[in-house]
Amino acid sequence: MRKPVLIVVLVLIAFALSSQNSMNLRGRVVDEETGTPLGYSSVGIGGQPVGTVTNEDGFFDFYFSNEYSHDSLYVSVLGYRRFTIQIAEISEPKNILIKLKIRPYVLDEVVITSSKLVGRDILMKAFEKVESNYPTKPYLMKAFFREIYDENDVTSFVLDASVDIYDTRGYLPVKGGKMTEKVDVRNVRASDVHFKSAIWRNHFLKGNYSYLANSIFWRSIKYRESWKKKLGAQKFEVDSLIYSDGRLFYRVSSPIVGETYDGMDTFFIDAETFAIKRHEYVDYGRDGGIHNEWKFVDDPSYLYRNMHRRVVQEFENYGGKLYPKYVGAEFIAIVHNLKTGKDEATIKTGALLVVSEVIDSDKALPGASVISYNESLIVNVKNYSSDFWKDYGDVKLFPLTKKQKDDLENESPLESQFQKSQQFKRAK
Repeated sequence: MRKPVLIVVLVLIAFALSSQNSMNLRGRVVDEETGTPLGYSSVGIGGQPVGTVTNEDGFFDFYFSNEYSHDSLYVSVLGYRRFTIQIAEISEPKNILIKLKIRPYVLDEVVITSSKLVGRDILMKAFEKVESNYPTKPYLMKAFFREIYDENDVTSFVLDASVDIYDTRGYLPVKGGKMTEKVDVRNVRASDVHFKSAIWRNHFLKGNYSYLANSIFWRSIKYRESWKKKLGAQKFEVDSLIYSDGRLFYRVSSPIVGETYDGMDTFFIDAETFAIKRHEYVDYGRDGGIHNEWKFVDDPSYLYRNMHRRVVQEFENYGGKLYPKYVGAEFIAIVHNLKTGKDEATIKTGALLVVSEVIDSDKALPGASVISYNESLIVNVKNYSSDFWKDYGDVKLFPLTKKQKDDLENESPLESQFQKSQQFKRAK
């Protein structure tokens, strides 16, 4: 088979390196044939534990230390050929367009040496090899966290946080499902709250749910003991093979059938090492219906109806071990008014934790602690610093899409909203 060619629209001439402590590369990653943005593509420095991911529109805004100026930039997406280029050869560092050509799924052109293995066997073997494929010593993750909400397809709130996460055990088994990571929230910024639904706005401002805590706990490979129990009698099948970075991966999937919902569990597993590169979980109310629902405490005449959930986690290989790259989640729910019998609002919630740097360390973070599941960062937006967010040597940004930014800035610039965000207080 003819190997695909990855095309990059760049003029390869050297550009002057910044005299500052950090460098910035901005660009977009798209499909070479269709021009479709490739969201959540891994972007990083070759062989180094630093990087970011593209947003839903394929854009990235990557800041990194000048010490990597003589290294190479890479872009990696499952199903596409890995791309690398020397950083010094990029002519337009603030306007890079990268076009990737797809590497199609294959089933019949590859001889599978472990052909006797079925989907469940492959997945169980992957779980058995976790301690071989993932770090088992303490390490530090520098990360960017975002919560973002749409109300009736209009982006109505965003919260960003720079966090340091110290994993005290690595991927050694965790008994009891208790979170072992300790977190230092370095700085938080938030937009104004633009929700129109009063019942949802009041509920939201109480900040009784932490998506940051859950983004950490959603790492099903680390917290595999509790996750393996959930797999139950699910039937897993190898539905395809896929190439990534010159390696072959099993795509092992299982349909999920609940009382009121359907879904799919999908694992991308290295055919040689049995390392899990990516895990996707999705469920939705059956036939477009309701997954589950609960009444608002403040006003039981309103229902919160969950319709759809999706959680994705992906890993990157550093020094022969797989470390977290990002955890992303999306939830869609409806606020329903029982008195009128009408849906008042559709709420789409997004949570994203992007690991920008990994540091092997056996030193605990001073002041870090296990964060609470029932306290959102919304009630801790009190230490916003514009100078901090301008220090791109420390903070790796995940850009908003144009629509998100336009929606949020309908009344005032985001920076002015961030300046006010430290005045947030828990709603009574």
